[in-house]
Amino acid sequence: MNPDIPLNDIKPLVDVPDNSIWLFSGVVIISIIILVTLIIFAIRFFKKSKNQPKILLEELKSIDTKNSKEAAYSITHYGELLLEKSSSPELFENLVQRLEPFKYRKEVPTLDERTIELYNLYIESINA
Repeated sequence: MNPDIPLNDIKPLVDVPDNSIWLFSGVVIISIIILVTLIIFAIRFFKKSKNQPKILLEELKSIDTKNSKEAAYSITHYGELLLEKSSSPELFENLVQRLEPFKYRKEVPTLDERTIELYNLYIESINA
């Protein structure tokens, strides 16, 4: 090869910006954040579902029976959620029938003693 011959078709070296390390780092960081978030939600879900009957039972026990309309709706709602934990579903059906006059009306009377007794019996029959 003769060094005196000019080479016109070969270009000089060009710097190519390489951002692949930043892209890879970003993907790894985002993946770790998503994975940690999913693990946290999974832990909360299983923790909540394990204690849910106890929480619902506490909510059922804390219902204020002085406001009869809201109490009727709340007792029915939480009672249905805890129906599988109850030892006597017939008791719940009787309670719901006793609570029907306290729903769907504009003005309702206060809960009578028999309904409150059924409510307390139903709470005692729940095995949570």
